[in-house]
Amino acid sequence: MTMQYQTASFMEMPNARIICQKEQTGVDTMASFNLTDNSAMFLNALPGAVTRALEAIGQQAEGYAKMKCPVDTGNLRNSITHATLGHTAYIGTNVYYAPYVEMGTYKMEARPYLEPAATGHSSEYKAIAKQYLQD
Repeated sequence: MTMQYQTASFMEMPNARIICQKEQTGVDTMASFNLTDNSAMFLNALPGAVTRALEAIGQQAEGYAKMKCPVDTGNLRNSITHATLGHTAYIGTNVYYAPYVEMGTYKMEARPYLEPAATGHSSEYKAIAKQYLQD
């Protein structure tokens, strides 16, 4: 009995033949496989997927920070942004009084908005990363 299968895999072995002998029945089985190495394509796509995932996570974290940010004039909320560098997404602001709002002072109670946005949604950020890395 001869059976032929065609499939794609990560190793290239043109027309590899595998012959199995079934001991109990005495029937020889031969299968022919065409395997294709897609590892280079996968490795080339990985950095782009990581960058897109970090960008999506940064955008989501920025949105959470803006929702949580206390508003007086709107300047602080409007200044919140995100950036990615290497394998890290950052959220922050360049407004000089932002640390005083985030951490408080001896006269003012802390009203954190960046830290909760960064750490309070880690399971969601993991799901975003997983989604981009699986696509």
